[in-house]
Amino acid sequence: TKSTDNLHMQPEAVSTPYRTSHVLDLPYDILYLIFTSVWSETGQKQHNFPILLSHVCRLWRQYALDTPGFWTLLKFKNPIPEIEKYRTWLERSKDAPFDLEIGWQPFVGASMKHVKAIMGLVFPHVHRLRSLQVSDVPFKIRQVIFDRLNSIQLLSLETLRVKRGWATDEKPDLTGRKFKPFRRGDAANLKHVVLEEIPYDYIIHRFKNLKTLSITNTTSVGDSGRDIAKMVQGILSLLPDLRILRIDPEHSPGSCPKDPTLPPTTHTSLEELSLEAPDSDIAVIACTLRLPSLRRLCNTSGKEVRIDP
Repeated sequence: TKSTDNLHMQPEAVSTPYRTSHVLDLPYDILYLIFTSVWSETGQKQHNFPILLSHVCRLWRQYALDTPGFWTLLKFKNPIPEIEKYRTWLERSKDAPFDLEIGWQPFVGASMKHVKAIMGLVFPHVHRLRSLQVSDVPFKIRQVIFDRLNSIQLLSLETLRVKRGWATDEKPDLTGRKFKPFRRGDAANLKHVVLEEIPYDYIIHRFKNLKTLSITNTTSVGDSGRDIAKMVQGILSLLPDLRILRIDPEHSPGSCPKDPTLPPTTHTSLEELSLEAPDSDIAVIACTLRLPSLRRLCNTSGKEVRIDP
């Protein structure tokens, strides 16, 4: 009978020890998803996450060491560049694309010595450079960095972020210095560019496949909303695949006339347009554009702007 069967099964059930589940029992694929999720939630601000992970236990250390993607973010934002540390990281990253961030901190004192050490470390691996961020460094340091990369084929480079350095170092005036990265080499797969107080003209004429362009504190635009409208039209005419365009001029533009007297320009790919201007001017500027794919029109603070029919 059923009750008799249950009685016969009880000794077998009792003889099987009860075992609780443990995190170490999870397959590597599941652990990897958890690790990367936790890391991405912090925006990778926890830069030493791979090191912390490798100190939990022997198994997790092996997982960390066997995952090249954990060792692909190189940040030089300390007074003394951590050259040997990142030499090890580059070895552990194997053939994975890596990201390089260079701040101003290493260049307060022995600036040329430090920039040469950084570029000497990176150069043998530069063919797999995925993103490059150069922020607030003195002009001469920025010049050394991009001169070193001038003739290289950077086919893995997808993202470029450059922010102008110390104002007292930028002489002659910014407008007299053209920013022409990779002019003897190439970055054919460059898709995303962010420029702060950096001339953008060469970028938009050279790299026609951009998906995202963000220009902040540019001096290349005039004082009126009409000037911004002309600037937007000019950029879109050169970048047919652009999806996102953000423009924040150095000075707030003057009022844009209701009829900006500009013939409308059509761009079929743009999905987001963000401008630093009064909402009424943004709406008028948008009327000089035919954007069938546009999903979001907003100011640079993220506030969406409605266009009255």
